[in-house]
Amino acid sequence: MAIANTVIQLKKSGVSGNVPSTLNYGELALNYYDGKLYYKNASGTITYIASGGSSANSFATMNIAGSLILATSATDTLSFTAKNGISISANTTSKTIILDDSITFAVANSKTQTYYQNTAPSSPNSNDLWLHSDTGVMYENYGNTSNPIWAEFGPTTLVSNNATLSTFNSVSSNTIYDKGVEVLTYANSIFVQANSAYNQANSSNVLAQAAYNYANTAITTSGGSITGRLNVTYQPASTIGTAVNITAANTIGGTGYADVLKFTNSSVGATNANKTIRLDSVGNLQVVNSAYLITSMSLSDAGDLTLAGNTTTNGIAAGYAPNRPAFCVRGNGGSIAATTTLTNSNWTIEYNQGSYLNGSTGIFTAPVAGLYQVNLVIRTYNNSSSGIAQALVRKTAAIGGGTTTSIMVEFGPNTSMNHAGGANIVKLAVGDTLQLIASTGTIIFDSNDNWSLAYIG
Repeated sequence: MAIANTVIQLKKSGVSGNVPSTLNYGELALNYYDGKLYYKNASGTITYIASGGSSANSFATMNIAGSLILATSATDTLSFTAKNGISISANTTSKTIILDDSITFAVANSKTQTYYQNTAPSSPNSNDLWLHSDTGVMYENYGNTSNPIWAEFGPTTLVSNNATLSTFNSVSSNTIYDKGVEVLTYANSIFVQANSAYNQANSSNVLAQAAYNYANTAITTSGGSITGRLNVTYQPASTIGTAVNITAANTIGGTGYADVLKFTNSSVGATNANKTIRLDSVGNLQVVNSAYLITSMSLSDAGDLTLAGNTTTNGIAAGYAPNRPAFCVRGNGGSIAATTTLTNSNWTIEYNQGSYLNGSTGIFTAPVAGLYQVNLVIRTYNNSSSGIAQALVRKTAAIGGGTTTSIMVEFGPNTSMNHAGGANIVKLAVGDTLQLIASTGTIIFDSNDNWSLAYIG
């Protein structure tokens, strides 16, 4: 490359800030105070090379909060990034960087903010603080942004809540100090009283625990006893456990018996003063008489109750059993010839308590042993019959299958009667059966006739 012959002249200055006003191409000017070598570039602008090799119009070194940021090449760029609601702008003319001092937090953050104003902040974060600018009272938000709950935590007695700022400022430091001591003393008094109450409650708990231990020792020790009233309260949070658990085996009743409770009436003049409650080996709950000779009452695990003595019932419905065996059927008319067992085709069922009458077969089966009241009413076929007509209630034994007649109603020839009936108390064993049969001739079973049964004990 051909270079034109140019006379290089070197200008110099030792005054800080001096810049040559004009330079020819190739002409240099050195400011040895500032460490800058000035020259005229291709566009005709006077620029310089600073000590350290930095190019013109750039900052070689930045001091950011005590940390030095150095440019390692002429193309390095220092960038500023806006963050946390702070906006950044630059003025290229004045060569200044502007940080916006109107900082607004757009989203909630974990920092606690303190508000200084005379009205409650509208959208505070949880745990933000509010210092009332008029009263000097400090509040903390124990709620959240949508539902703030401001709780006062002090000071409360330095000035009244309606005092102005000037009134607050007029309070002397001694008065504020005295009020602070007063508040502290009052708080300490409350603490002392609370501590005393705690100690008393703790003492009561110790006494209660001691009483419980004593009672427990008395119960678990053979021959121990408790004098006085014993109250047991058991109210678990969930349905579990029992209030009192008693375990016993092979007690006074003998092997297989668990005598769990004995009651004694110590009143003057009391007779038959003792009763014992026990469980036998098959789970019957029994009450034994005072002499411990008779089982006065026994309740089986299936719910059967047996009494050694008599029962007196005063209520009208006392002892009523909705499933006690009982039924009543009423005839629906038509002639019935021998030998026919009457069924649902011959009657209408008025009631069938316990459903022990099978209407399809016409057979009643005794579910429990005992006495049964049985009733029958039927009608003759006609009054000019030349032969007899019979209907009977027949019993069939569950064991052995033997049959007997429990009720018979008979009409003779040319009878003048239309309806006749019979009744009986029949003793049945479990499984014994009864059935209504037209055994001889022809009968009629109409709506005036019925067959009924009821267990009586």
